[in-house]
Amino acid sequence: MKTIEEINQNIIELRRNGQSVKKISDSYHTFGDYIDMRNIYFIALCNAYPELSWKSKKHFDEENDPMFEGDFIAGIFTPDGPITQHLKLKFWDELSVQEIERAPQYDGYTEEDVKIRIKSLNGGNVHERRKKFPKKQYQLVDNNLVKTNSKNLYNKRKCKNWSCMFTLNEI
Repeated sequence: MKTIEEINQNIIELRRNGQSVKKISDSYHTFGDYIDMRNIYFIALCNAYPELSWKSKKHFDEENDPMFEGDFIAGIFTPDGPITQHLKLKFWDELSVQEIERAPQYDGYTEEDVKIRIKSLNGGNVHERRKKFPKKQYQLVDNNLVKTNSKNLYNKRKCKNWSCMFTLNEI
């Protein structure tokens, strides 16, 4: 029987040789199944919080870090920070969130950070926080969360950490 390390190495070799690993299975689900479910869960999460979510066809630094062919990036701001995911363009119309020109700059979060950030949507006064953010009242401008008025002018209050989006006052 192979060790987990050997199996992982085999998977890496398959990918290096251009072979898809999406059909590798644990006898219940394939990698492809898990990827599809993750994409669907993320889309549902963003659509559940449209006022906190966005999508873009460009990375923050598109010149040095171009978007993957056939993909886009979507994200959601949580009380503990943003989370993002790359998705195939076939999912673009399934996201009912605002489109922004460029994704916010990646803050270096880890998988553990993502778990904490997603859980932060369940805790505390999230429903109260949501009431403070009517759809499209806030927008990302130059990687800052800013309030828009009826004339679409931007308030230039800079949000240095993402948690401040939940404490912005009427300006």
